[in-house]
Amino acid sequence: MQLASAATEAGLAITQPGGELIPIPLSLNPMLVSRETLYLYRQQIYQLINAGLKMAYALDKGSPLKPIWRALSPFEKTLIYPRPTPRLATTRVDCWPSEGKLWALELNATIPAMQAYSDIAASHTIAAHGRRLHLSPPAIAKLQEDNGSNVRALWEALLAAYASYRPRQQPQRLGILCRRNDAQQTELLHLKRRFSGWGLETELLHPDQLENKEGFWANGKLYDLVYRHLFVHRLEEEAEGHALLRRLLLKPYGPPSLVLNPPAAPVELKATLALLSESVENEALAALAQLSPEEREVIRLRVPWTRLLNETATLEYVQQQPERFVLKHGSSYGGKAVFIGKARFEDSFAQRCQQTFGTPLSWEALCQRAFECRHEGGYVAQQLVENHPLPHLLCSPNTTTSRPLYVDFSLFSSAGMPTLANWGGVCRGSADRVVNILGGGGLVPLLLKEVAQHLQLGDLPYELDAQGPC
Repeated sequence: MQLASAATEAGLAITQPGGELIPIPLSLNPMLVSRETLYLYRQQIYQLINAGLKMAYALDKGSPLKPIWRALSPFEKTLIYPRPTPRLATTRVDCWPSEGKLWALELNATIPAMQAYSDIAASHTIAAHGRRLHLSPPAIAKLQEDNGSNVRALWEALLAAYASYRPRQQPQRLGILCRRNDAQQTELLHLKRRFSGWGLETELLHPDQLENKEGFWANGKLYDLVYRHLFVHRLEEEAEGHALLRRLLLKPYGPPSLVLNPPAAPVELKATLALLSESVENEALAALAQLSPEEREVIRLRVPWTRLLNETATLEYVQQQPERFVLKHGSSYGGKAVFIGKARFEDSFAQRCQQTFGTPLSWEALCQRAFECRHEGGYVAQQLVENHPLPHLLCSPNTTTSRPLYVDFSLFSSAGMPTLANWGGVCRGSADRVVNILGGGGLVPLLLKEVAQHLQLGDLPYELDAQGPC
């Protein structure tokens, strides 16, 4: 519990709308990955997210991409077209390990959070085991450094992206743009402390703080680099500062302020991943998005069969095989509106149907309702990737519990960038097949196998390599 308390104090917590902090439970069973395997996955995920960027921004090239366009809010459409394909300093690809393979289930480009959460979980786990072995503070610090840092990778990627837009310039001040009491506020405060410690004045910026000037001004200061941690579609709501922020985001490349990531909602729409999956077989679609042979091969290796639920043949195919498929709403996030056919008789399935459609539904009826849904991009059907829960000890500041968890493996990356930072990943555990760290789950520390060998962890960890967790 001392480990959990220290991690919570460092920022491993969720912030409620009213400001209350809820600690994120930390697993005492870390996931291990070798340096070589992580490097391989990093390169493949980089190709995959760049392919997603190409597909998402082929908006004006043909009718197959209209589902992406339909999924955007009115303001998102204004921001996207006809602007150049953006450079994305940070993205996250959520993956599911299964039977010796790693499958990419979703792309994230708006709030690819958990860079700080992952660092906190790993560094505090290393420190706790290092103290148990009576390692010196410098030795513990060396192991933490060797394990890598997603916060450091984010810092490097932001500076590299800034330099690509502003050659031979250095940012003078960084603003982290977010809502008040953002759910990840403690993580953002962790970023603020680290970035400030590395020599760049950094503050959290909220829409209601912005001054009516050119560029991002707040409290009499200009922020020439802005890290966006805010969904653009929320700005459709009228609230203090939203009108001004909408105006500022129309010029994400400035001058005088550069926004990273610039608005890039199409990248993470489920329709984009569905079209990537289809492009493996559809030569015309692959050509439309100008996908390279290497990118198509990575898609074939890492993306499960995923299709837009907009054709009768697809509907019937999915209805007849509930054990094989998952339905996902095209623009939802956080595990909302995700329906697993294999779980159709479980209470959680009925609850999701009730929350989304107002009534419990059979699998066949759910597929029909999803097929008829065309707003916000509709639904996609994705092949179910099997994963099995593993026993974990979860600790919070006041309790330690044992329970089986489904564990994912998400990898950070950049897109459209000439160089790739030394990104790592993050593992989330959930009692449910749809990952939700506050729904009976928590964060699983991700350690390099080479680092863990110095910590004498015994039978605590699981290993994630080319053969999956075992």
